Amino acid sequence: MKKVLLLFISLCSVLASAQKTSFSLEADTNSILIGQQIKLTLQGKIEAGAEYQWPLLPDTISGLTLIEEGKIDSLIENDKLILKQKLSISSFDSGVVHIPRLALVSAGDSAFSQGFIISVNLAQVQEDTELYDIKGPKEAPFDWLKWLYIVLGTLTLVGLIFWLMKRYRARKQTPEKTVIPTLPPSEWALKELAELEKRALWQAGKQKLYYSELIDILRHYLERKYSIKAMESTAEELIDKIQKLHIKDDHFQALSKSLRLSIMVKFAKQQALERENEEALASIKDFVLKNKQQEEKKEGENE
Repeated sequence: MKKVLLLFISLCSVLASAQKTSFSLEADTNSILIGQQIKLTLQGKIEAGAEYQWPLLPDTISGLTLIEEGKIDSLIENDKLILKQKLSISSFDSGVVHIPRLALVSAGDSAFSQGFIISVNLAQVQEDTELYDIKGPKEAPFDWLKWLYIVLGTLTLVGLIFWLMKRYRARKQTPEKTVIPTLPPSEWALKELAELEKRALWQAGKQKLYYSELIDILRHYLERKYSIKAMESTAEELIDKIQKLHIKDDHFQALSKSLRLSIMVKFAKQQALERENEEALASIKDFVLKNKQQEEKKEGENE
């Protein structure tokens, strides 16, 4: 019997450690008066870099009102992406409100929170409290200071609107000139990459700015070279578009890695390694150089 019990415990431990996704729901209370608020905390853990579908509170929950929905915060910890969101809910009907189990789905794996029951109670009326007649409305005294603030605020607003309209008309009369790069796409991209490398942004701790400008150079180059809409595409959409260009597999893998790394640095606050920073720029530079060599070879054959 002991051997069977130990085998069952070991199996449960293995299954728990193999689970890549976890999700939980916590609340500061499960009993409120009508109109009071409950703070909910949704927390999940998935593999870093994996796509996920964050759960939403169903609109069909009877008696539940969503007061405030906070943003989803993220943190990288031991190759895991920890996600957290805070919600404020309330109910304006007495009774019991049941929140069903919520599911976090990530990379084919899913995790469920526990269900949650809220008891909504009516305020207790004290029978021995002395009752008083309703007092009639009182006429408020004229507030000169309040009206002075209103007049000054109105004059300030009118003056600001007048100044903005005057500035807008002046700018409209002298439109800015659009600067169009005169260099071919490959030469322009290599020039911009060299200037970015000289600025040593990531060495100065400005990784987010470094990856933002690096990926913008790649986007502009792809738009000019292949006439694809790269500037308005997400990283994953851009990877799909690059794959359709039928470039060499090593270039495709390197560019995909650089794009996904830039997302982790800019939005998940991940700190890239020195080697990764250098490889990201080198992957784009090698891709542009290869295309430039092919262009020069075709020009030589045509001549």
